[in-house]
Amino acid sequence: MAFAGKPDATTTGTAPGAYAPYRALGYDCAGKGFDAEVQIVGRCRTVFFFDRRSGKLETFSTSSPQYSEGHGVRIGMKQAEAEQRLHERLSIGCTAALYFESATGSLSIDFAGGVSHGTSIKGAHVDAFVLHGKLRDAGVFDCL
Repeated sequence: MAFAGKPDATTTGTAPGAYAPYRALGYDCAGKGFDAEVQIVGRCRTVFFFDRRSGKLETFSTSSPQYSEGHGVRIGMKQAEAEQRLHERLSIGCTAALYFESATGSLSIDFAGGVSHGTSIKGAHVDAFVLHGKLRDAGVFDCL
């Protein structure tokens, strides 16, 4: 993690269920002295979750505009432009997100704002990216 520098917050934990213990490193965190075990995702814009036993990255989440996905979708991008770039339509299920899977993992692109009509939504914007490893996952995101 040398490229990211020293984290603003660190914590360890284990999600309920059959998940392995993780170590989380938080960057670009708001405020100091918060309970990182409970609030690291909500208070830090970027969080890397590592399997504590193997040291391998298992989950990554960010709401930082410095990251983008392969089609050029960025945090803050309007829903219509993201849908056009991804050739997908956003609908609401557990949350307003687009999901993509590959042989090695999955990407959830979370949206916020907008106006919903049943399972459709208009006027939202990209709010976060969450990457999950196929073989390991921290288990900290229910719907993403």
